[in-house]
Parts: sequence; C-alpha cells; structure tokens
Amino acid sequence: MLGGRDVVVVGVGRVGRMVVQQLQRDRSITVVDRRADRLAQVPDRLGRVAVHKVEGDATSRLVMDQTRLDPQAVLIAVTGDDMVNREVARLAREHYGVEDIVTLVDDLTGLEHAGLSAADALQRYRATAALVLNRVTAGQTRGVALGLGQGELLQVRIMPGSAAIGAPLKEMHPHKWLVAAVYRDEKLVVPHGDTVLAAGDRVLLVGEPEVLEGVGAFMRGGQPVFPTQYGAGIGVLGGDAARSEAEWLVGHTLADDLRTCDDTRLQPSQAEPDAIATHLLELGVGCLVVEPRPVRWGARIGLTRSRRKQLVLAAHVPVLVSRGTNPYTRILVAIGSDEHADVVATAAIDLARQCDAHLSVLTVLPPSLAEGADEQEEARALPQRVANLARLHDVEVEKIVDHGNPIERIRHHAQNADLLVVGCSDQRRNTVFTPDVSLYLLHDTPCSTLFVPWNPAAR
Repeated sequence: MLGGRDVVVVGVGRVGRMVVQQLQRDRSITVVDRRADRLAQVPDRLGRVAVHKVEGDATSRLVMDQTRLDPQAVLIAVTGDDMVNREVARLAREHYGVEDIVTLVDDLTGLEHAGLSAADALQRYRATAALVLNRVTAGQTRGVALGLGQGELLQVRIMPGSAAIGAPLKEMHPHKWLVAAVYRDEKLVVPHGDTVLAAGDRVLLVGEPEVLEGVGAFMRGGQPVFPTQYGAGIGVLGGDAARSEAEWLVGHTLADDLRTCDDTRLQPSQAEPDAIATHLLELGVGCLVVEPRPVRWGARIGLTRSRRKQLVLAAHVPVLVSRGTNPYTRILVAIGSDEHADVVATAAIDLARQCDAHLSVLTVLPPSLAEGADEQEEARALPQRVANLARLHDVEVEKIVDHGNPIERIRHHAQNADLLVVGCSDQRRNTVFTPDVSLYLLHDTPCSTLFVPWNPAAR
C-alpha cells in the first residue's frame, strides 16, 4: 500500500506516534494535530527524512491544504475521536481524491455516508481483541488490517488428532470458505482439490465470517465450540422450565454460566432491534433460551408481526424455544436453504458431539409444481452435503428426504427428536400464498427448537 508514497498521519497521540516511528524512512511524512505539545513529541527528522508538522484541526480544508495532500498519498486518521477520523477520511477522498485511507473507529455503521467502505476502517476493539486472541489461542491467528478486517481471514495450525488430517480438500466440500494457502516445512503449498493436510501445517482460510470460526476450530483440532462462537454464556428469558433447560445446556456445552436477561430490554415492542442485540452482546450471551408462546391470530394471517419472531431476528445469536425435551439424545436438523445450510448444520453437528446425540438431517421437497427441476435437485443434495461435513467431525448422520408441506413434515419428524435445529428466515409477514415456515415452527413444535441466526456477522 505504501510503496514510496507520501504519508499524512492525522492525530499523533500514542497510536499516531507509534505509526510514524515505524514508517519506512524513504517517504515524505506529514503529521497533523491540534495540540502543539503532541507535535513536539514527534522527531523533526526520521533518518534522512524531515517530518512536516501541521498544527490545527484536520477537518478544516484550510489546514489540510497545508499537508499538500494529493491522490497518490496515503492518509492515516488515528485521532481518539470517531467523528474526526470519519470526517478527515471523507474530506481526503472527496476533495483530494485520496484512495488509500486507513481510519481508526469504534463503530463501523454509517461508513457509506462518509464515502467510506469497511476496507477503509479499522475497529479499535476488533483489532485489539484479535491481537490478544492471537497471543492466547493456540494454533490460530486472526487477520488484522487485512481484507475487510471483519474476520474473513483466519490462519490455523493443524494439530495432531485433527479430523482434517489425511483428507483431500475436495472431500471437505467447502461452502462459503476455502483454503487459500498451506504452509508446510517453511514452504508455501498452493492448495488444490487433491491437497492432503498434515499435522503441523499452517492453513490460511478465507470465507464468510459467520462460518469461518467453526471451520477453523474443526481444522485446528476438530474441537466443538458451541455456543462460544457467539458468546460465553447461556441467557435465559422466562420461568423455571426455561431456566432448567438453560442450566442443562450450561452443563452439557462449552458455555461458562447462566446469565439472566432484562425482560424489558428484550421486548420488541419496547426496544429497537439494535438495542436487543447490544444487550445480549453486553451480557456475553451465546444462546438465548426462551419460553414457548402461541402465535397470535393477527401474525398468523399476516396482519401483524410475531414479536417472538422479531426477537429471534434481532438477537443475532441462537435462540432456543424451550419445551423441556432435554436431555438431547436425538437431534433433528431441518435444512431448506442451500445458502444457509452450513451455518445451521454446523451448530447441529457441534451440539450432537457435545451431547453425544444421534443426528438426523431432513430436507422437505415441496410439490414439484412449486419448484423447478434445478431447485429440486439442489434440495436433494443438501442432506449429503451435511453428512459430508458431519463425517469430518466424526459424526454419522441419518439422511431424510421427504415430500409435502414443509411445516407439517418437519413437525412430523420432530416427534421423534429431543431437539429440532432450524434457521430463521427474515420473512416479515406470513401469508396464505407465502407461509413463513420458521414462524409456525417458532410457535408450535413437539420438541425444543433451536433457531440458528443467518446474520451473526452483525455482532
């Protein structure tokens, strides 16, 4: 990114000064800060390079004009104020044509209003957390300031005993992820479908953030992770029955403890979706256990929206509707969408391993008139794809392909299960012609039902 180009650093607190000190000494360096005492702490020269210092507010064009900023320069905005960093970055792009920008922020929302993308921004807490985890997590390294910086790059070391050892990459049937590089004996191995992994390999993974953590845990050593990829604790919202099942989950998964949630902060009628997600994030909830509730007639016929469905969509963590059918000895995962199958299946496989449960995967094919031949074929292939994924975790799967009304058939097969695992569609209203399958399963199933989010990246 830098080459030999000019660099303008806005904000020379501790972060800015460290950046300046570690820059290569073959470029023009300009630093900007409102405080003269901070500018004084920056050396006047770095090697043979003179440092140009500008005192003033960098959100002002008059001040920025003094930096001689041009389109080929690199702008680094690292003040302690998000608004200042965003505005400086916007100014550099809109008025000076600068393409290469690094801006330090706490909140990524609304970047597009400043003419920025996620690739231009580095989140303080995400970068810090990644560096800490890289030190304490054996065999796993997260990308920092690479790609979009949202967790789409992960390097893991293949540990002895990993189920990935000895299996050609093509047999892992990657979906939404891939192996980009393998480092073996200090040499780069460019992977292909027949590449076989070995203990000690360092593997660079690229993929969707919501699936990459689980894939990385498997590749590293095949360890189960649920629910810690979402949060460390089990949250509970309800009475004794829900609390009892939540306590059972704590004892049979990697969850640390039980965490009581504030009912008023999780009511969609009183709290915005972002506030609901924030409350669960603050509590460190990795799975929320709630009581079952009947669907109101207005939501059933599409006049209103189900509040429980709104909660599930807003949570961004798995939500378990407790019906007291624990312990889980038989788990059924219902897959109906190729796009989200791996996310839902990974959670079910993980729970089956931790609970030592039998796992079945169900796909329901609607009447042939409702779907084309291609869609039918894709749906038929889903159980096998899940079975391939489960086999890599040393979990055998019973594959079930059924025909008919998805709601009725899923309920029918769930009678033989202790836990049903499904995704939750973002369909907002239920209608006669487009029934919301997840809505009906949310309010009426014969066993406890876990709804796995398709949008965890929002956390």
